[in-house]
Amino acid sequence: MAAHLTAREQQWTLRLRAWLPTGGMLPADAWDRRHRWILKIIWAHAVVLGLVSFALGNGVLHSAFEGGILAACAVTATLWRADRRISTLVASVGLLTGSAVLVHLFDGRIEMHFSYFIMVGVVTLYQDWLPLLVAIGYVVLQHGIASIIDPSLVFNHQAGIEHPWRWAAIHGAFILVMSAVGLVSWRMNETFQTRVIQREAKLAEAQHLAKLGSWDLDLATGTMDWSEELGRLLGLDASRLTPSLEFLLSHVDAADRPALEHGVNEALRTGVAFSGDFRVQTSSNEQRWLHGTADVTSVVDGRIAVISGTAQDITDRKLAETELAEALSQLNATLDSTADGILVVNTGGFITNLNERFRELFGLPETLTTPLAREEVLSIVLPQVKDPDKFMRRVEDVAEHPDGRSEDVVELHDGRTFERSYMPQRVDGEIVGRVWSMRDVTERIRLEVALSHQAFHDSLTDLANKALFTDRLGHALARAERSMRAVAVLFIDLDEFKTVNDGLGHTAGDLLLVAVANRFRGCLRATDTAARMGGDEFAVLIEDVTDEHDAEVVAQQLLDALEEPFTISGTDL
Repeated sequence: MAAHLTAREQQWTLRLRAWLPTGGMLPADAWDRRHRWILKIIWAHAVVLGLVSFALGNGVLHSAFEGGILAACAVTATLWRADRRISTLVASVGLLTGSAVLVHLFDGRIEMHFSYFIMVGVVTLYQDWLPLLVAIGYVVLQHGIASIIDPSLVFNHQAGIEHPWRWAAIHGAFILVMSAVGLVSWRMNETFQTRVIQREAKLAEAQHLAKLGSWDLDLATGTMDWSEELGRLLGLDASRLTPSLEFLLSHVDAADRPALEHGVNEALRTGVAFSGDFRVQTSSNEQRWLHGTADVTSVVDGRIAVISGTAQDITDRKLAETELAEALSQLNATLDSTADGILVVNTGGFITNLNERFRELFGLPETLTTPLAREEVLSIVLPQVKDPDKFMRRVEDVAEHPDGRSEDVVELHDGRTFERSYMPQRVDGEIVGRVWSMRDVTERIRLEVALSHQAFHDSLTDLANKALFTDRLGHALARAERSMRAVAVLFIDLDEFKTVNDGLGHTAGDLLLVAVANRFRGCLRATDTAARMGGDEFAVLIEDVTDEHDAEVVAQQLLDALEEPFTISGTDL
């Protein structure tokens, strides 16, 4: 049973501790405000009670002594202000001494004892157990000791005069009970302050993580408050300086200061919010980029009363933007210097980038700036393409299957030929767009065709050479075998050709060979092949021959064509 009661007592003790305020010194700024106000109360008591004493018929020295005791307490509390604990205790004693003097001046009247209740309530504003307990102890001791010296100083009833310590304890108990109201208020204030401190701590932590400082400017008083983070962004200790708008602007880079001053002044004048980026010079001569805002947060009687703002460190973002701009500049310069036309299309079908070479290839106007709809470019490109349907089929096929790479050829009406290649654009493995490149291969194809023609044609007569004739003959024989048709081959050489070379020169001989080749072309079908086998020797391949007569007819046509005279360099041959 005893153990059960002990546990219950412990439980009640815990509950009581949970209900009672924690106590302890207030935060410096809160303590300073309340302490100044309490010192003013003590000084007011010193002056008023001195005058009351004199008015009640006490002499000047006596009255001065009454007020001087309180003045001494106020002076001592002020001098010891650096030690908040001592200054608090002295001020608390001063408050209760004021009540004691008041009771003494009115010969211990019971009504005047209410002053003690009031002063103890004032002491609870310190929210500290030590001054409260000192105040209660002061009441008990002062009542008991003073009543022994002169009961009329404290009590004006017989019971108090006969039993001073008993009534001193009773008064102390009353004071303690009446302090309950102050304790409730104290507890509520502590709860509120704890929540405020927690919120401020969370706000400070959030500001630190976000590198975001804040400030408030009271236009009526001209005072400005900074958050710790704002001071940290400037490399300063905000608690060791007097913040001001001028001081903040003095750290702004000279090039950015006019715009910032104008924005803040406009916010002050019109109430329109301001935001902008600016550079600051920290105390360690480091340049940082901040994004600042300013906005009206309080208006009194139609006038702007308070303006608040923030400043966030965006140096890393600015550096990243600079690096990105440089990278994009290099990329664009690279794209513009390449011989290929480059076009970038996102997954939504919008063209996000194109280089100058692409504009040149298709004659796109400078007014077409990215991003732009795909149709705007197609409306210019498609009319230039020989086979627009084929062109669009490839575009749509890539849109449906964007994960592969491919190449094809695009021919334009003006004779140009482009190689078109495609590859997907990926970010972290995900396709975010398509990259098309166009390369003008017109000259290369022309060169390839020319080289191929030269490899299989006689350079003088432009007839097929021996290699091409042999190849075509092989194909003709294979076809003839399958179709059961015949093939004829005629061999021709020019009589007395050496006489022409010797008599008129090799140039005349070459001109004669060219003229002979032209006459052969005029006699043959498109399916027949005439070739120069070397020197003045020629061969003719005739396909789809039914009998020897067909070959004889062609041979006679060739001989007849050669019967006509040739005029070379003014000489008939």
